[in-house]
Amino acid sequence: RGLGKRVQWQKAKKVLERMKSRGVEPDLYTYSAIINVCVKANKIRDASRFFQNMQEEGIVPNVQIYSTLMSGYSKRGWVDDAQKLLEQMQEQRIRPNEYTFSALMEAYLQAGYPARALKIYSKLKGTASLKEDQTISV
Repeated sequence: RGLGKRVQWQKAKKVLERMKSRGVEPDLYTYSAIINVCVKANKIRDASRFFQNMQEEGIVPNVQIYSTLMSGYSKRGWVDDAQKLLEQMQEQRIRPNEYTFSALMEAYLQAGYPARALKIYSKLKGTASLKEDQTISV
């Protein structure tokens, strides 16, 4: 995480490569950290590749990883990719949270679809782990 705070994604990638070369298999938390670093550094394609790699290795992403990657897609206005992540979450019965909401709504807003952002909010409100009085910022 220290590498992520400084947005030094290249160093984080090298650490991951060194781990693998020494026979240390990355786990959910390793991938979570590297995906977070890539998103913070706006290296969304790299984050997406790491996301795919972890799944190919049999590691199931959690809501935080989905939401982080969705946030990266949202910043780029990649609505279709963000929507596909949501669908994948639902297929795996992973419940969206307030960060998932924010990321998906941001994707629609960045792409110029404010009405769709509101529709997503209404549709998902009953399925996410939100409290009645909780707000969502985008």
